[in-house]
Amino acid sequence: MPSITDILRSTQGGRYFNDGPPTWSQRGGGSKTKEAAERESDHLAKALRRDGEDDALELADVLYGCMRPDDPCLDGACPICGRAAQRLLVHACQPVYREHRKNMFAVNIIWGNAAIDYGDLDGQPLFRPLRAHLTSALADLRIPAIVGFDVSANEHENGAFNGHWMPHAWMLVPGREIELVEMRFRRRFPPDDLTRFPVVMKKFDGNFAGIAYALKSDFYRRISIEFDKPRNRPIWREKRIELAFALHREGLNRRLLLHGFDLVARRGDVRMERVDF
Repeated sequence: MPSITDILRSTQGGRYFNDGPPTWSQRGGGSKTKEAAERESDHLAKALRRDGEDDALELADVLYGCMRPDDPCLDGACPICGRAAQRLLVHACQPVYREHRKNMFAVNIIWGNAAIDYGDLDGQPLFRPLRAHLTSALADLRIPAIVGFDVSANEHENGAFNGHWMPHAWMLVPGREIELVEMRFRRRFPPDDLTRFPVVMKKFDGNFAGIAYALKSDFYRRISIEFDKPRNRPIWREKRIELAFALHREGLNRRLLLHGFDLVARRGDVRMERVDF
């Protein structure tokens, strides 16, 4: 089974770095363009160079070198390659919704035990604890799923809790399989003081933006305030550098988890296919 980076490195991969389909609407406008991703990569590389440390300068050089679809860096921190991976996933998942007779659920998952305090990402696996816990739940409950991982920077306006990184999982699952074990699955991710609703499940409507969310390349600070929803703000300065190195260490492939599905490349196309497990 090829990985995301295998496909992006192949002759088929170039299309995902360009503009054109698949496209979708999302909060703040349409899906990200090639130009926007290149601009974000340039801004991040400049921030890394301002940091001045040897490892930051090395990562900046990697990002600056990733401007040609025939020679992508495929680094986990790269906005250009992150966008290409997102577009690949959207393309590959399009048949899945139809093949399951439009009966699928989108599930967002947070596990409080996976939180990492600000400043502690160096040397810490960003997604591994959540990935391992979720993999165990999917295997035990026999739930087929297409899972993507992302992360937010969580803070409270009045300091009610310590600022921390919170990994998230988003998964697309067949409706029948998840409905049979929903309560048992929810018990694997109990609420806590920081997360009142660790599992949010809703019927998937087929919108490409929902699939794209699984591998989103935009990360935010979520500023909580009393009696209101969190406000999203950009991640800047030292936190931006800290997150870039964490994503660099994780790599693109570990942002995707497949259970009961394979990513298949054949006859010039890429698609997700159900498999036995």
